[in-house]
Amino acid sequence: MKKTFLILGLLLAMEGSAMPADSVKHRSPFLAGTFSYLCPGAGQFYNKEKEKGWEYLGVTAGSLVAAGMVMNWAENTPDDGDWAMGLLAGGYLIGIGATTWVAGIVDAGRSAWKINHEGPLVYPEGYQRKSPVIAGTLSALLPGGGQFYLGKTEQGVRHLMIFAASAYGMIASLMMTDQSYLGGYMAFTVWECLWLGNTIWSVVDGVKTANARNLAAARPKEDVRVQLAPALELNKAPLALGANASPTFSAGLRLAVTF
Repeated sequence: MKKTFLILGLLLAMEGSAMPADSVKHRSPFLAGTFSYLCPGAGQFYNKEKEKGWEYLGVTAGSLVAAGMVMNWAENTPDDGDWAMGLLAGGYLIGIGATTWVAGIVDAGRSAWKINHEGPLVYPEGYQRKSPVIAGTLSALLPGGGQFYLGKTEQGVRHLMIFAASAYGMIASLMMTDQSYLGGYMAFTVWECLWLGNTIWSVVDGVKTANARNLAAARPKEDVRVQLAPALELNKAPLALGANASPTFSAGLRLAVTF
């Protein structure tokens, strides 16, 4: 609850700094974040970002519904192993849904602030927008999935191989507990940390890459080069005045701007 109030407080601060040049395009960061807090994706709809709104709503609601179904199945299964795996999978899905929900609140406020200061993102004709929500969710479900979605095949294969190795290590560690209970669970913890770190890395990289590509396409940077160099020039005009005249030198800095 404290984190929720902290996020809303930050959105209020952004609201105070939002001074749009055109009042017609004004979007309140506080209202955008509050709408997304009440309903995932609502803040994005308020910002006129319908595609993002559907993505946040679909992933959050889908993850929570799937978690409920899996945990309900786990409660009704007679096998203890299936019960534990069901609860673990359900908890992981709840984590994906909750993380996406919070990310949607932050994104709604930040997007509203950027719309007020920089205007909405306008993509060139024919550009296929890459969804940070989909990239992050795919990487959360299967490390490397977001990279494959973004066309980063080499990075996707790397994350997938680390995931496969860590999953094998966790299973082998659990099988070791019959010989050494403590040693088996210590090894399991090490492999689990590797799996978790790789998953977080894949999710963050997928989200950042998708955002960077969309921003570069919507607001391409102009190729402006600035060069500053020392300059030394020889003035030969005094030589024409007579034999006693001597040339003069001038020194300074030369600034060149090309675009």
